[in-house]
Amino acid sequence: MSITFLKNVFRKVSFYNLVSSAHSEMKKLLMTGHQYITPSKSKSTFFETKLLIYSSRKNHHDFRLLFQRRLTIYHFFFIKVNIFFEKI
Repeated sequence: MSITFLKNVFRKVSFYNLVSSAHSEMKKLLMTGHQYITPSKSKSTFFETKLLIYSSRKNHHDFRLLFQRRLTIYHFFFIKVNIFFEKI
C-alpha cells in the first residue's frame, strides 16, 4: 500500500466521522427543544447544520445568530475542511 492511498482512506474516514458525529449532535439538539434547527432536503443545509453545531460548541455562539449568517458559515466550513486535508 502506498502512503497516498493511506492518506486518502484516512481523509474519507475522518470526514465521515466529522459529519456523522455532527449529525448525532443535531439529533440531540432537536430532542432537547431546539426546534429552530430544522432538517432540510438540500445537502448544502445539511452540511451547514454540521458547522452550526461545531461553531456553537467551540465559540459558544447562539444558534439563531449563526443561522442568520448562512453564507459566512458555509464559507468557513469549506476553509476548515481544506485546512484539515492539507495537514494530512
